[in-house]
Amino acid sequence: MKRKTLFLICAIVSALLFIGMLSETDPKTFFGYSISIWFYTAFWLLNTFILVKAYLSLLKTEKEKN
Repeated sequence: MKRKTLFLICAIVSALLFIGMLSETDPKTFFGYSISIWFYTAFWLLNTFILVKAYLSLLKTEKEKN
């Protein structure tokens, strides 16, 4: 599987996890610590943005090579 495709799949999964947590209100357990759902949701949103940026960067460099 190409690296570009892997970034796209991970970005979609991360976005779906972010969207799925929007309705939750209970705190989450993260490595044994109870954290606010807002921090947990913000983590997945940031992760989605980073993966989309990486995908677009790979797409741009691939177009420049051709």
